Amino acid sequence: METCYHGGSLPESNLFVVAKDSVGHVGTGDKTKSQLKRENERAQKKSLGESVKNPDMNEEHRYTGRTTTELIKRTGEQPPKHANGKELCLIWHTKGECKEHCERKHSHCKLTDKEATAMKDYVNKNK
Repeated sequence: METCYHGGSLPESNLFVVAKDSVGHVGTGDKTKSQLKRENERAQKKSLGESVKNPDMNEEHRYTGRTTTELIKRTGEQPPKHANGKELCLIWHTKGECKEHCERKHSHCKLTDKEATAMKDYVNKNK
């Protein structure tokens, strides 16, 4: 089992898998540039593994906007960081789920009180 940055356990991905719908494919000759771009984005997301739910999701941190990139643009500030300087995963802490191989999966764990306050302040600036 992997651990988050402060020694707590990361959730087992097979316990929190999100159900996925099947998607039909179009023949290669019929694809537009936007279809190819979407397929490329899906392939990249798939390489990050299955979706994993955050069992410790704090509803005070929930961001209901479309994307976390939108949240960052609205604040004009970078997201809160851990005491060790590593970035928190905004998707995990504001959307309630992320991918099992996320580059910020070290933060896929319950936040400390100080981190939770920083996340709440960050999200509430932009609701």
